[in-house]
Amino acid sequence: MPNVTRLLGALALVAGTAGAQLPPDTVPLRDLSAFRAPGTWRVENGVLRGDGEIATTWKHGDIDLELEARVPPGGSASVVLQGRHEIRLRDRGPSGIVGVVPRMDASRAAGLWQTLRVQFRAARDGTLARFARVELNGAIIQENVAVAGTTTEPGPLVLRGTGGAAAFRRVRFKRYGGDRVALTGQRYRAWQGEFASLAQATAGVPAREGAADGITSRLSGASDKFAVAVDGTLRVPVAGPYQFDLGFDWVDDDPQFKGTVVGGGAVSVDGREVVRHEGRLPNATGTVTLTPGDHRLSLVYYKNRPWTGRTEPTLYVEGPGVARQALHAARTPDLPGAILVDAESGPVVQRGFVWLGDVKRTHAAAVGDPSGTHYAIDLATGALMLAWRGPFVDATDMWHERGNDQDLRPLGSVLTLGTPTWPDSGGYVAQGYALDAEGRPTFLARLGGVQVEDRLRADSAGLHRTLRLRGAGDGLVVRLAAAPTVTRLGDGRWLVGDGEYYVVPERGTEVTVRATAAGQELVARPHGADATVAYTIQW
Repeated sequence: MPNVTRLLGALALVAGTAGAQLPPDTVPLRDLSAFRAPGTWRVENGVLRGDGEIATTWKHGDIDLELEARVPPGGSASVVLQGRHEIRLRDRGPSGIVGVVPRMDASRAAGLWQTLRVQFRAARDGTLARFARVELNGAIIQENVAVAGTTTEPGPLVLRGTGGAAAFRRVRFKRYGGDRVALTGQRYRAWQGEFASLAQATAGVPAREGAADGITSRLSGASDKFAVAVDGTLRVPVAGPYQFDLGFDWVDDDPQFKGTVVGGGAVSVDGREVVRHEGRLPNATGTVTLTPGDHRLSLVYYKNRPWTGRTEPTLYVEGPGVARQALHAARTPDLPGAILVDAESGPVVQRGFVWLGDVKRTHAAAVGDPSGTHYAIDLATGALMLAWRGPFVDATDMWHERGNDQDLRPLGSVLTLGTPTWPDSGGYVAQGYALDAEGRPTFLARLGGVQVEDRLRADSAGLHRTLRLRGAGDGLVVRLAAAPTVTRLGDGRWLVGDGEYYVVPERGTEVTVRATAAGQELVARPHGADATVAYTIQW
């Protein structure tokens, strides 16, 4: 049986869904001009390759950094902040801040591109330097980690390859000073009623008004059918472009409210509208150029969304050398605890809705394995959708109260397998699944006159798939992968896309590449009345 854990609300809260942000600086990888003493390092087609160390000509203190790295087989690739604080990516094994155990192993196999995002805050005034967040391949592996050393001197960004040539590309960053924006002198007005526009919401006499201690819907005294306006003084530290990000936690993809106006809002600075939120997506952003000093900020919004405890707005701002910060009131919202399902004690087949990109697959199952490798399959088509390592799934949206969304949310570092890999044509009819003695499923289906047995087994090496096709004949084509490019390597593996994952056909499964309008497909053409196609996905 799966273990189901309900965590307290603090762990269920995501710190605001971010909209677009100010563009970062980029390390130009046309040549080595951004680096000092490059030695044997080289740049080819926008990729920096080498072993040993290479350091930037510029230095940093606080920094948000994003890059892609490729680890050499048996070696490692490192990113060293201020030339002192190292994050090491390994060929398998736990990656992260050196000397600190990560939450999970989110690494990819050697030779595949990995995405690293880091929020680093330098030491100042005797405080320790701190990694606010380290995210690897979409999974947060470390947060709020203080590291030894109180040196306040800026240092370079150092990249390092050990045990072979590492590769880096798409290096983007934002450097910050210690400046912050301040919002003071806030006053509010609140209205009661079901509104369809901002103009209607603020046309009448306010039901409540007065001094405000922050931007929060608590000022309205209601949980639905209200409008709030907050005005205050915004103190800006430096001149330049400032971006505002306005979000409403009650705006989501619930089909029951599709086409219904559930809210809206606007942010104005000095009487000029900067952000207009139409209530269609959770977030809306806008940018305005400001001078140092005081400016008048106004926020107005309304909510018409019953049957949800979500009522709060978020408002973030960032500027030139000014890190993104919240202007809304700090809060501990009345959210449900996260309901987490794990597969530590045995395999788990969990039905639910699963997102593949921006499409919700409604006939899906997530399958968890004690090995820590899991996958999600579209039961309507037999298509593998996602694979991941780490924790299994968050089932809060399914099991809390009415479970309106019915979403299963994979945890850990998720690999999107993209275009469905089975079947190649329509007519797929699911016939359920059978469990083996350990509880692992084999999915059953018919495809025309072909009886399909789809056996998937997960372990630390990857995801092994065996398709038994009875009555296949000679006309069936099985698609193993689809991507802009599929490249054959010299060791029997096939590299899918731009270093996303490997496909390894097993003995007896012959594959070829065919061209499509979107790129290439790796396909097998089984023969005979009782044929087998077997392969492994590695990442």
